[in-house]
Amino acid sequence: MENSEQKPLPDLFIIPDFDHNRIRVSFTAPAKLSAMVWEVKSGAEIIATGNQCCPDTNGKVLFEAMLPGFAPWSVNNPFLYTLSIRIEAQGGDIRVEERFGMKKIEVRDRRIWFNNKPFYVKGVIRGREAHDHPNLMGLSESDYYRKYILAAKACGFNFIRFHSKIPPETFFTVADELGILTHVEIRKYFGKYQKERKAMDDLDNKNPELVSSEEWHETLLRVRNHPSLMIYCMGNEINNPGNNPGVKKISQLTKELDPTRLFIDTCARGQYDRENVDIDVQHMPPCRYVPDHPELAYLRICKRHSGNNKIRAGQRRSHLGNASRNPGQLPDPGARSLPLHGLSRS
Repeated sequence: MENSEQKPLPDLFIIPDFDHNRIRVSFTAPAKLSAMVWEVKSGAEIIATGNQCCPDTNGKVLFEAMLPGFAPWSVNNPFLYTLSIRIEAQGGDIRVEERFGMKKIEVRDRRIWFNNKPFYVKGVIRGREAHDHPNLMGLSESDYYRKYILAAKACGFNFIRFHSKIPPETFFTVADELGILTHVEIRKYFGKYQKERKAMDDLDNKNPELVSSEEWHETLLRVRNHPSLMIYCMGNEINNPGNNPGVKKISQLTKELDPTRLFIDTCARGQYDRENVDIDVQHMPPCRYVPDHPELAYLRICKRHSGNNKIRAGQRRSHLGNASRNPGQLPDPGARSLPLHGLSRS
């Protein structure tokens, strides 16, 4: 788990309300808050402003900002706004600036939808030692991630899975600017992956915890305002997560803290009928397109106990294949293969 400095407003949450042209903002009020002014900027232009100094009965400051005619954040056009907040409170003035993007992610009709359009995920894997590479050119951390993201997008990818890892804040900053979606895996770090593998294999109802609620809570607060963040995951190849009470607890906590993202408990090995996930991913060998449904390449369709369909997506590990040059575009039905990480549940 990555440690970070405490932010002035650690639970600040900017929720894009894509369908109603607004953002909703909340945070815990500092002690003896006496005055506050906020503004939303598009570049240097102030497009919305207001003030609020009366927390609700739970000590939360809540406000909305209308953004008519906003520019959406997307892989192909990662437009960023800035929310600035100035507060007078006990202990002195507080100034916060947080960038955000107007976007919407949901699962319906057995597909992932991004900004109300069907979205086909084309992903690569990074994170743990076997899937990453050192910074041999000695670049700054920012340039290191910028170089990689630009190369991935040039090959047609729109998504990066960080295997058993949370990338640093620098990665998210660059990903927000360049436009690529991110899957993070929030869990304890054991050093060698073999030690981590044993910890996951030993999980059962008597030892259900892979990551504590406190660690999960802290991490979500830290990363949830980044528009490039798409999926929260607990880790790789966790055995029988559908029977694990610790997984259910984390799933519920995720939806309380951030209902705007997708949650998956494990990347592969999950039971087909578990109800705590938004999508399912399985590690499978490559396959060709289904003739009448090219968008269902790499998928297995199975039934949940409720009778609804869920889609499982296979993950290819390191093959560029015939990825589209437009990172969000649906695949060419005539293509022979395509790398993919993830689609949707019902």
